[in-house]
Amino acid sequence: QNLLNNVVGGGVDVVEDAFQFASENGREGLGCITLISSGNDDKDCVNFPAKLPSVIAVGAVKGNGQISEYSNGGPTLDIVAPSSEYIFNDAGDVIAIQYGIVTTDRMGFLGYNNSNYNNFFGGTSAACPQVAGVAALVLSLNPLLTKQEVEDILLSTADDMGPAGFDNNFGHGRDIAYGAVRAVL
Repeated sequence: QNLLNNVVGGGVDVVEDAFQFASENGREGLGCITLISSGNDDKDCVNFPAKLPSVIAVGAVKGNGQISEYSNGGPTLDIVAPSSEYIFNDAGDVIAIQYGIVTTDRMGFLGYNNSNYNNFFGGTSAACPQVAGVAALVLSLNPLLTKQEVEDILLSTADDMGPAGFDNNFGHGRDIAYGAVRAVL
């Protein structure tokens, strides 16, 4: 396994041990790159297991570059990627998703709608696979990079979006495929 993309939180101590083992021993000792969505609770801390030091915690930003209202942040948030915007009612309930990430869908009545696509994939669960895709591009260019080298490339080439340097809302910034690929080349 080269890359682990996880978009759901929760778990027990066994989960922490498994992620640590993968980060140290995966890919024949080079280490697995593990990405986990930060959570959609609008909290100042990312959910477990995204806050583990052996993983990359991924938050979400809107298309206009503002942090998504729901995206969890804090000192263990590493990077963000674009996702949907939620429309709330007066009670604070989500009533619609705007600018969702387009994904394939099961056909017909088994899917979310009757087309082959779902236009409403959102939250940090939609942001996380985008960073995983960039990590996969990096590894496709140089599969001998260590876990730490891939993480360093992702974080150092991210587009800084908040105050200069790391911050609790955007982490190291927005994931940028072009910069990451150029860093490998």
